[in-house]
Amino acid sequence: LGIETYYINSEKKTHKTLLCNLLQELETCYYLKNNNLELIRLNKEKFKTCGKNDAMLFNIYFNMGLYDLALKDYRVHIDYGKPTYKRHDLYTQAFHNNDFGVYFMYDNKIDSALYYYNKANLLFKQQKEKDSSYRSRDVKLMLGVVAGNIGTCLLKQGNYKEAIPRYLYEIEACRDYYNTYDWFDSEKVYNRIARCYIHTNQFKKAENYIEKLKKLKSIYYDLKVEYFT
Repeated sequence: LGIETYYINSEKKTHKTLLCNLLQELETCYYLKNNNLELIRLNKEKFKTCGKNDAMLFNIYFNMGLYDLALKDYRVHIDYGKPTYKRHDLYTQAFHNNDFGVYFMYDNKIDSALYYYNKANLLFKQQKEKDSSYRSRDVKLMLGVVAGNIGTCLLKQGNYKEAIPRYLYEIEACRDYYNTYDWFDSEKVYNRIARCYIHTNQFKKAENYIEKLKKLKSIYYDLKVEYFT
């Protein structure tokens, strides 16, 4: 429906802002479905309709596992390292640094990932100290997300015990923000903390999180194998 609506209206005198918003919604859907071919097609339309600054190829590169290209395109997109980058507030800079950490983490460059996660954590705290009322709920959430990302780096390094409190911090922050036990991507956190509990012989706690993943059969059975082993 979204694609059909876009092409019908792209030939008319429809306001480009509306078309760009529609393309953004479609891009989110295809990104969540890992449909790279449609993402490429949509970004060609965004380039044509919205301008080159709205074409975000880094999402496509990330989905394809091309993390170096994704990071490079992302930095270009946000004007990182240019004088214009100073227009971003502390919160936005912190958000960017967390994203940098994600790219490095998935590329298994853990030291670089930790550097940017720690920088993001510091910037979020500076934002909180500078103006505690500015996006206070978002800052609280992102401090939890960054903690969880640091936990994932520790998990990759085999530091399971150190990772657990980071994940617990993220879970608490996300539950408070979304007011639910099953927010978007919660399964990733439950999967990771369950593995940490398994590797530290805390099996009852591991089972608690494993059972939350029953609907995701492949992850659930994989964890069960590790648990019983």
